[in-house]
Amino acid sequence: MAIAAGSGITPIMSIIKSVIKRTEKSSLTLIYCNKSPEKTMFYKELQLLTKHFPNRLNIHWTFTETNEKDANFGRVDENYINFVLNKNKAKPNKYFLCGPEKMIDLSKKFLIKRGISENQILFELFKESSNKKEISDAINTGFLNIKYDDVFYKLHLSAEKTILDIALQAKINVPYSCQGGVCCSCIAKITEGEAKMKSNQVLTDDEIKEGLILTCQAVSISEKITIDYDDV
Repeated sequence: MAIAAGSGITPIMSIIKSVIKRTEKSSLTLIYCNKSPEKTMFYKELQLLTKHFPNRLNIHWTFTETNEKDANFGRVDENYINFVLNKNKAKPNKYFLCGPEKMIDLSKKFLIKRGISENQILFELFKESSNKKEISDAINTGFLNIKYDDVFYKLHLSAEKTILDIALQAKINVPYSCQGGVCCSCIAKITEGEAKMKSNQVLTDDEIKEGLILTCQAVSISEKITIDYDDV
């Protein structure tokens, strides 16, 4: 499930496309708040996606300036989130929050109050951390193996470049958005080797222990590392 407002939809779009590419059992429910349909980013594209995947993408629109058919009027609040949660038959395993800080705080607190684990909630703050760590033990030579969309790639490591930088330089179309460590778009899982992140405002300690990383912030500290974008 995802809750977005305004330009907060940007990282959610890559998540939606990733979900649709997976098995037919995967689905996503989205609450998306804007002033009006005319001022909504990706409005036509999202409508087209719901038309093509009606059983896998469920969008609950809410607008603050115009009354629209089959849409809520007003901002995202506890009552509307509660309504969507009760209406949604599937039980989400992750909750993505992207938008203004007040909306994120309200949504996160309410989800936790509903009994949802904090480990299941990912969010974007729209602020890049100024406390980036220098990683002195980054590996300058070695190999990076990437699995994405069931295709394997073998690349060379560089201490000056993050895993995402290396992938993009090789023209691999992996998911990403902010490149600042404040969204969840570039998450992948380490299946071999180790990496450290310069900044992280999204992943919990438990998720990091499971091997999850933000590839836009991660550099390898082992001579061989394998990253899986499909297993997240």
